[in-house]
Amino acid sequence: MIDLAVKNLKKYYSANMIFDHVTFDIKSGEKIGLIGANGSGKTTILKIVAGMESAEGELFLRKGLTLGYLEQLPTVGLEDTVLNVLNTAFGELNGLKHKITQYELLLAQDMVNFERTLQEYGKLQAEFE
Repeated sequence: MIDLAVKNLKKYYSANMIFDHVTFDIKSGEKIGLIGANGSGKTTILKIVAGMESAEGELFLRKGLTLGYLEQLPTVGLEDTVLNVLNTAFGELNGLKHKITQYELLLAQDMVNFERTLQEYGKLQAEFE
């Protein structure tokens, strides 16, 4: 199954063409490497795939596919602790975990809306996994 497909990707910065006719796909379970000279557009391709930049061409993502992008040179302040940086990186996941905990409390207390609460709890659990 193809998770990601790129077809005829083309990118310009001002009048400078960075790349043209880039076409590839990534299938489920594949591991890939992106190799090229400095300035050849490797980071730009990754940013386009992650939705952080636009380009000409076609990009297809499998429904439900989640992508992440980690900056080459992250901007971490001297005052930031490792825990703060990790909390920032996992903020969405931590928020979801908090919602799950809230639903667990509701399940223990609210028997009137038990079925509806249980369904929502199940959806959150599936998203978390």
